[in-house]
Amino acid sequence: MSKKFGVWINTQKAVIAEIIDKDTCRIVDHVKAEHGGGNSNENSAHNLEKSLQHKFFKEVCKDMQNATSIHITGTGNIQEQFAHYLKETPQFKHAEISDSTSNPMSDEALVRFFLDKA
Repeated sequence: MSKKFGVWINTQKAVIAEIIDKDTCRIVDHVKAEHGGGNSNENSAHNLEKSLQHKFFKEVCKDMQNATSIHITGTGNIQEQFAHYLKETPQFKHAEISDSTSNPMSDEALVRFFLDKA
């Protein structure tokens, strides 16, 4: 049985949607990203941000158990970083992963967006 998901992601938050069929999609979670405080050591600050990003990605993945298809969208290049993370995660290495760029939108607009991609 295929399980399709859509994720809208930026550096602040992610919205996870499950695409049940061509007419049905539901938002399953909103995940907020943590950010490190000011750190005078550039190397330490970079490592902290990488660690927090990894934790953020892991939190987003909790809602996508047994995913067979994931469409990632959002602003900037974080969706590409998330796609790379998924491809390196054993649980998702066989999932079909696609991505696009989009601006922030309401949950209702996001559901329509993912249904169009389904």
